[in-house]
Amino acid sequence: MLRQRTLKSIVSTTGVGLHTGDKVRLTLRPAATGTGIVFRRIDLAEPVDIAARAQNVRDTRMSSCLIADTAGGEVRVSTIEHLMSALCGLGVDNAFVDVSAPEIPILDGSAASFVYLIQSAGLEEQSAAKKFLRVIKTVEVREGEGAALKWARLSPHHGFKLDFSIDFNHPAVDKTGQHASIDFADPTPRKSPAPALLDSWAMSRPCVPTAWRSAAASTMPS
Repeated sequence: MLRQRTLKSIVSTTGVGLHTGDKVRLTLRPAATGTGIVFRRIDLAEPVDIAARAQNVRDTRMSSCLIADTAGGEVRVSTIEHLMSALCGLGVDNAFVDVSAPEIPILDGSAASFVYLIQSAGLEEQSAAKKFLRVIKTVEVREGEGAALKWARLSPHHGFKLDFSIDFNHPAVDKTGQHASIDFADPTPRKSPAPALLDSWAMSRPCVPTAWRSAAASTMPS
């Protein structure tokens, strides 16, 4: 049985938000089984918790943003994607993420610093079994048409494989169509020609047993 994981100790770091420019102190804390990943805005008069769940991702312009509605209005935590990738890659199921601003610090711009931070805290197996989502049929979402088409697809797969392509209609990148593919069952993947697309997953790849996932994901943003 694969057991849930949390952090062994508390660990903190300080950085700057990429989009806000705010100084941010971030603290990762252990959490009980079944908690999930919970972000906590500790800079507010009354701290607000926002669970890292799909229904709370309500803004994806320039970053992934969690939003909670409170009596005082919306409370946000943005640019969570690199930290979430590091937590997922290292198999962390339960943790509290305390932040002193509305954005996670960008640190070095990848998941690497977050992986180091989590490994510094250490990992601890818990008593409860892990929970999984298994893709049993293809699911696809599309937006736009023609050159403006964007789509993402999840398909059943015995293992876990990611495939990304990106095509910006801009002179700076128009002639450098980027594609990256990584199969987590392959012990020696080729270096990605588009590291920015898979940076977070690539940094934590050695820690993701294939058995933990059962899906193939493809995306084609434009």
